[in-house]
Amino acid sequence: MKNLRSIVPASVTSSGFTPCPDVLVKPYGHTTALIWGKIWRYSQMYDGVCRASVLRLANEMNLSANTIAKHIKMLEGNGYIMDMTPNVRNKPHEYVDTGKLRIKISLEMAEADGTQILSSRYSKFTHEESTTKDARANSKIFAAYESNIGDLKAVMIEILLEAEREYSEAWTLEAISLAVQNNKPNWRYCEAILKRWKSKGKDDGKGKPQPVLNDTLRKAGYDV
Repeated sequence: MKNLRSIVPASVTSSGFTPCPDVLVKPYGHTTALIWGKIWRYSQMYDGVCRASVLRLANEMNLSANTIAKHIKMLEGNGYIMDMTPNVRNKPHEYVDTGKLRIKISLEMAEADGTQILSSRYSKFTHEESTTKDARANSKIFAAYESNIGDLKAVMIEILLEAEREYSEAWTLEAISLAVQNNKPNWRYCEAILKRWKSKGKDDGKGKPQPVLNDTLRKAGYDV
């Protein structure tokens, strides 16, 4: 059996941490687990998106592009990553971690009554997963997103919770309402608004779309 060094050269791992989770090694093997690890590592940017191309991953991991693509399809098909740009052609696709791996690790930890730290996003397993349902039930942001932008999948739950923590509920709701008003009902547009407000400041007294915000909340079932 090949060891990890024969699959991933030292140059890849020497500059940082590339996880190889046992919960992926067991059913799929080391290669799939390490490709997930590389995608996860590239996702540790400010917006949680991996933009590394298949060719770049292949070069870094000393594997063929076809092998990388095959294992990415496997990870995507089994719900561990999501392609955010499925219709893109002749350009690198963008992937995000769905959080499924964290749930599996959390369940294994609960069964073994053990502890494990996987760095960054994966160091807050049990409490976050146990509170996600309650947060979803109580959050106006989730209702506004589902009513105006699209289905609320697992990855979007985490993204919206992070937006609420970073920008506040009021700002996030207003960004969604602006997206609706400007006929741009997608999260990228909302996120661009929030980042601009944070970096350049927000004028609460100028151009605030309060009627649209109220319509959004009413549509989501809230009294305003």
